[in-house]
Amino acid sequence: MVKYTIGDALKKGIALLNENSIENPTLDARILLCEVMKCDSLYLTMHRDDELSDSCRDRFFSFIQRRAKNEPVGYIIEKKEFMSMDFYVDSNVLIPRPDTEILVEKAIDVLKDIPNPVVIDMCTGSGAIAVSLAKYVEGSKVIGLDISEPALMVAKKNAESNGVDADFAIHDVLSAYCGYVADAVVSNPPYISTEDMKKLESNVADFEPHLALEGGDDGLVFYRAIVNNISSCLKKGGFLAFEVGMGQAEDVKKLMEPQFDNITVDCDLAGIDRVVSGFLK
Repeated sequence: MVKYTIGDALKKGIALLNENSIENPTLDARILLCEVMKCDSLYLTMHRDDELSDSCRDRFFSFIQRRAKNEPVGYIIEKKEFMSMDFYVDSNVLIPRPDTEILVEKAIDVLKDIPNPVVIDMCTGSGAIAVSLAKYVEGSKVIGLDISEPALMVAKKNAESNGVDADFAIHDVLSAYCGYVADAVVSNPPYISTEDMKKLESNVADFEPHLALEGGDDGLVFYRAIVNNISSCLKKGGFLAFEVGMGQAEDVKKLMEPQFDNITVDCDLAGIDRVVSGFLK
C-alpha cells in the first residue's frame, strides 16, 4: 500500500478534483483532510512532511472520490458552519447558505426589542434559522416547523449540539393554522420554480432534497400560502421575514402589501435582494 505524507496526499487529492472540474479543489481537499485528521488548516501546512496513517489516507481518498462526483463537502463531512456555529447536515436537509445569515440578522435586529418573543420558523429544515434565533435572541421561544420528520430529527440534533432550547413540530405550511401564535414568523421556504429545477447544477440537483427546493410553477407557492394564512399564527403588529430567490423580492413584496406595513427589502453581500420583511397591520 502506498504511503503518503500530508503534502503528497493533498497534492494527489487536489489533482483528482481538478481532473473532475471541481470548482475549489485546493480548499475542498484541505477541508476534507482537516476533517479526517481532526486538525486545522495551519497544522496541514506545518506538518506537510508527516506521514499519514493508513486509516487517514483511506478515509481521505474516499472523501475525495465522493467530492469528485460533485457531492457537496457539507454532506461528506456532515457539517456546515452557520452564524458561528456548527450544524450537522445530511441528505434530508439543505446545507445552510451564508445568504440565509442575512435573514437571521434581520430578525435578530427586530426581535431584540421584543421581550421574550415567540418566533416560528416555517420550513425549518436543518434548524439553522431556529437554532440561531434561539441562541442569539435572549428569552426567545422558538418553534421550528417542517413537513419532513427526518429534517426535524436533524433540527433537534442541532439544537441539542448547540446548547439551545427550541421546539420542533411537523406542519405543512400549505395548510392553514399551525397551532401557534407568535410575535414573529421567519421562513426560508422552497422557492425554485419547476422550470428552474431542471437547470440546477448537479451538486444541488443530485444531492439536496427536492422537497426543500421546489416552490411550484412560479416559485411562489409557499410564500403565497404563508401570507394567506399568516393572520392565524402571527399577532397584529407582528414581524414576518422571508428569504427570497434572485428576482423574487418584488413579487413577494406585492404578496405582502395588502396585509403588511413598513415592508423592506435587504440585500445579501453580493447586492442581490435577499430578505423581504414587514409588520402585520
